[in-house]
Amino acid sequence: LALSSITNAFSQTAKEYFMKGSNNDNGGRKTEAIADFTNAIKLNPKYNDAYWRRANIKKELGDIDGAIADYKTAIKIDPKNINPYLNLADIKSEKEDYTGAIADYSKIITLFPKSSTAYSEGAMVKILLKDLKGALADINKAILLDPKDDNAYLIRGKLKAEQNDLKGA
Repeated sequence: LALSSITNAFSQTAKEYFMKGSNNDNGGRKTEAIADFTNAIKLNPKYNDAYWRRANIKKELGDIDGAIADYKTAIKIDPKNINPYLNLADIKSEKEDYTGAIADYSKIITLFPKSSTAYSEGAMVKILLKDLKGALADINKAILLDPKDDNAYLIRGKLKAEQNDLKGA
């Protein structure tokens, strides 16, 4: 009985592992951070933020398949959190699967219609696909949703200039 009390006094909670993982991540200790987030997940298998943070590090370290698996798990746990959806779409874009990325951004827009980020990121991919009209429509919607997004105005100006709409640029 006394030994189990001592062990429990030194055991960490999922939240404590998460905080330690966050500190390790912020301090550049990525391997340690992954271990901490993994421990948090072991203690609380529904710890959405731990999956998401671990996925971000895996992506950063080049473990794309591991990152995708963690993002998908985070979505299953909390389908109302937009971040893992955006991360999955970004991975497709980075892998030059632009059609897949557009499909993901369209799904994000359906689930989160007020996400200016989904519209602006989708616009960037449409530019890569040379769909300038679609990109302009998306960037206009992004600006409508977030009129303070300076980057969206910059993108729109470049799009209009490319279409020889110098007055609109």
